[in-house]
Amino acid sequence: MNFRTLFVGLCLLPWVPVAGLCAEPPAAPDEGGPINWEVSVSAGDLRMREQPSTSARIVGAFASGTILDNLGCRRAEGRIWCDVQPFGGGPRGYVAADYLKPARGPDGSMPMGPETTALRAGQ
Repeated sequence: MNFRTLFVGLCLLPWVPVAGLCAEPPAAPDEGGPINWEVSVSAGDLRMREQPSTSARIVGAFASGTILDNLGCRRAEGRIWCDVQPFGGGPRGYVAADYLKPARGPDGSMPMGPETTALRAGQ
């Protein structure tokens, strides 16, 4: 395991504040990151925006516990924004990574890496 893999892995742990300690945005699934995010807000809803900016138009909102597909994250305006859509499809937009944690599967594991469910289902 190289340093980047270890560092990115640490950034994905739920108790590590993503925007505060991590120099790089969390990895996309194709790069070994989580397949899905879980919204984690203490009050209200997490707003999804058209672009990675607090001034961008709001295109959706999600309650705590909502599962979102991870489409990749990047740094913009001094914070980390993740490109997401509702689990299984729907409108796409950006949310602040501060309010996301890797989603756990039904078995308690955190699915990471490229999504292969469709490939496995076809075999």
